[in-house]
Amino acid sequence: MGVIGLPSSLALGWLTGPLKRVVLQPLSAAPYSTSRVTMDNRAAPVHNRGVAMILVLWVLVILTVMAGSFSLNMRRGIDLVRNVKSRSIASPVAEAGIYYAMMYLTAKDKTKQWRSDGSVYEFPFAGARVRVSIHDEAGKIDINHAKAPLLANLLENVGESAESAASIADAIIDWRDTDPFRQINGAEEDDYFDAGLDYGPRNQSLQTVSELQMILGFSNKLYQSIKPYLTVYTGSNGIDPTRASAELLRVLPGVHSDTLEGYINERSMSAIAEPISPISLEGIGTVTTKGSVFSVYAEALLPGGDQAGVFAVLKKSTRSEKTPFQFLQWKTQFPNKNSLFMDSVLVVGQDNDDRS
Repeated sequence: MGVIGLPSSLALGWLTGPLKRVVLQPLSAAPYSTSRVTMDNRAAPVHNRGVAMILVLWVLVILTVMAGSFSLNMRRGIDLVRNVKSRSIASPVAEAGIYYAMMYLTAKDKTKQWRSDGSVYEFPFAGARVRVSIHDEAGKIDINHAKAPLLANLLENVGESAESAASIADAIIDWRDTDPFRQINGAEEDDYFDAGLDYGPRNQSLQTVSELQMILGFSNKLYQSIKPYLTVYTGSNGIDPTRASAELLRVLPGVHSDTLEGYINERSMSAIAEPISPISLEGIGTVTTKGSVFSVYAEALLPGGDQAGVFAVLKKSTRSEKTPFQFLQWKTQFPNKNSLFMDSVLVVGQDNDDRS
């Protein structure tokens, strides 16, 4: 009998080529041949299982990364929506502070008027806390009219070296004057081009305080240091000490610190209806005017801790009692390290009645 019960002649008839040679090999060769085929057959499944395991592990890694990324994006999206929602609530509450300031600046009863020397007031509104600070622009240095020595003194007192302060002060003069001639330590068009800038001085008055950042020599740190003390609205080369913030008075030269602190305390205790006489500031012109332009910053703190702020510049209007102020600037901003709700902020007036 042949293969699988067939006659040998039939079995050998369909066997051809290599397969026939294997079948017809002598029995003594069978162990070697069988062993080799068995090892090949065993190795292939083991190799395939290893490749499959690696592929599965890679798929798991990719799925894990995708799931983590999706989860992170979801959390960020939720936080963004929560922040937008909170700020959309906090911003209108902060806006109420601007209108409160307008009301108290024009109160007919002067004993109820709010001070405009940077004092901070607080009141509740719509379940939140609102703080407001008002600065009379007459108590600031007008960068379009201040003389170079005053500007240099201010710059030096906020940390600039005497040489740097003189250079930047002259650069401010060169920026705002109408001629192309350089101040002793200043900067004109060629100096800006040499510094790699594609513009030169405006050669006219600054439109906003923020324009200072374009002037050669100004860093962001320096700008942030002096920004609260400057204005473009008074048209005067002096300041009104009765309306200047305590912080500005402390960085101006020519007044002994003990005398200055005594003046600041006396001023804060004096009635608005009967303001004290201005302190004498060496080398600085002093003016006393009825405030007409005010910068107001209002900040709201919600029960959950969310905050928002609004900054506005108001100009008194004589056209109508129904519209006592004209808005010169309006900007929504979010509190930073100088928040009115810092523990170090002194609140001079507090109203506990929520009038919302």
